[in-house]
Amino acid sequence: MLSFMATDGFLLIDKPAGMTSFQVCKKINNILSAKRIGHTGTLDPFATGLLVVAVGQATKLINHFPENKKTYHVRIELGKTSETLDPDTTIDTVWNGYIPTQHEIEELLNTKFSGSISQIPPIISAVKINGHRSYFLARTGKSQLPTARTVKVFSTTIISYTFPFLELEVSVGSGFYIRSLARDVGAELCGGGICLSLRRTELHGFAISQAQPIAEVTEQSVFSISDVLGLETLKITSHESYRLQCGQKLRVDHADGLVCLHDEVQLIGFGRIKDGVLQPKNMIDNNPPRHTFPT
Repeated sequence: MLSFMATDGFLLIDKPAGMTSFQVCKKINNILSAKRIGHTGTLDPFATGLLVVAVGQATKLINHFPENKKTYHVRIELGKTSETLDPDTTIDTVWNGYIPTQHEIEELLNTKFSGSISQIPPIISAVKINGHRSYFLARTGKSQLPTARTVKVFSTTIISYTFPFLELEVSVGSGFYIRSLARDVGAELCGGGICLSLRRTELHGFAISQAQPIAEVTEQSVFSISDVLGLETLKITSHESYRLQCGQKLRVDHADGLVCLHDEVQLIGFGRIKDGVLQPKNMIDNNPPRHTFPT
């Protein structure tokens, strides 16, 4: 069961370049002394932008976020490549001598990189191959090309183009790698491409304008769980609360979906309704565990 504290909720962080998403979480944990810290979607170390961080018991609800679009501003250098497909490793020239026009780029994006497409994740990525992370295999000399998978591109807009530099705004779905997009677009146009910079500007319906630097985080920065997840509140009696605490289900007159549960006094947890039956998912424990940071 959950034990809700004042700092249980979500933070909208503007991640700086040079930090892993885990390092951001650990730094925030040092500020808030939270029980647990997690995030809803990794950003590469070289990337900046919106990182949604779950604090305390909110980490148990990360999987309840709907799969929706993410938007990025990316600067690509055409004719180049690197092991990581970004500036973090040695950059090599693979330009074939051709300079594509902006019209050719627009045509390519609209035909081959729109809607549902097949994409191979970067070798240096967290994708698992036979139970091992792809980046781990690469660093131990056992690299394998990850399997292609279907991903979604909602929209792509050219912000600016002066060869070899191409800036795009890209809105994509879950599991999409912008580094792979740079690689594949560059390969189609003139031999290769890498991400010079990458900034996430939208995630889970939130915008980068709502985020704050790590140094400005306080307990007052934490958004409530119900507000961030956009959940409806279902009020129940103390007797019904007791039944849910015991793991029992309730029949309710309410639409299907995840809901916040409140008794006459306070938030008592969360439940999922299906076909008029409420099942407890994460209920409050009034005896909070000691604050620890997961290793």
